[in-house]
Amino acid sequence: MRPASKPQSALRAPLNQILGTEANVRILRVLVSTKVPMSKAAVAGRAMLNASGVGRSIDELTDRGIIESLGIGSRRLYRLRQEQPLASALTDLFAAELARFESMVDGLRSAAQLLKPPPRAVWIQGPVAADSDEPDDPVIVGILASAKSIDQTVEQLRAGLTDLEGACDVTISVHGLTAADFAALPEAERDELQETLPLLGPPPLELLSEGHSHRVESRIRSHEDLDRRAVVLARAVAAKLSEDPTLIERAQKYIARRLQQASARERKEHEEWDRILRTMSLGRLKRLLVESSERATRLRQSLPFVDALSKKELAFLKETQL
Repeated sequence: MRPASKPQSALRAPLNQILGTEANVRILRVLVSTKVPMSKAAVAGRAMLNASGVGRSIDELTDRGIIESLGIGSRRLYRLRQEQPLASALTDLFAAELARFESMVDGLRSAAQLLKPPPRAVWIQGPVAADSDEPDDPVIVGILASAKSIDQTVEQLRAGLTDLEGACDVTISVHGLTAADFAALPEAERDELQETLPLLGPPPLELLSEGHSHRVESRIRSHEDLDRRAVVLARAVAAKLSEDPTLIERAQKYIARRLQQASARERKEHEEWDRILRTMSLGRLKRLLVESSERATRLRQSLPFVDALSKKELAFLKETQL
């Protein structure tokens, strides 16, 4: 991050210093969540910070008056200083942060419980489950259902998560598996299932260990070339959206026309695009267009932005990238 060109008042903007680093935020999140004073080592462990570096941050926050120390020497403990004017506001801020995540998980669990017929298991996997996600990473939800009902179940869950995506400002990618798919998972994907957040039924690896799935030959269909082309087009559309947001309205009109004559399968894709265009912010829409999630890969095959690029732009893309 570049240094600020002009400093701000420490009295008017004290959060610049209090929340100035990720280490500070992690430390405060830990101390806000407990009323029991903690040692520097305990704070470092809870905040998943290096023990040698956490001391400097704690000392700085103590100097700022947002936390206070108790005791002396090596037995010194630390806690949030409740008399500090911003202490209650910080407590509310971290409470809202936690409530957002819990609300999302509760919403996913409720949506999973409404699925008919009920799937064998639903879970959160990937970076969010492993507590290692980056900004804009999707929440990946896995479903295990019968081959007969898997498509219906996946579409039912996707439709039921539209409001939740908007309310929590997240992208949720639903990934459906049958017993055959589940049994034939590559080792890397199976390792990813070591860390999951179960929403319905047992954790997915328990199903494997209990022998609920039977191994069958995996059928692999490669769409890499098709998706590469779709990604190129989607990136160009995302760039045009910044210049001309009216492309969204035009895409909605295109969908409305297509729905009048679409097949059942096409209708599902167009209806999902319609929900996305009605509920997603411009920033989230642009990220969805180019991300590598299963949902984005699938949706790129039915991009509704048919007139977003001119013939000249399409010709240029075809010559240089397609």
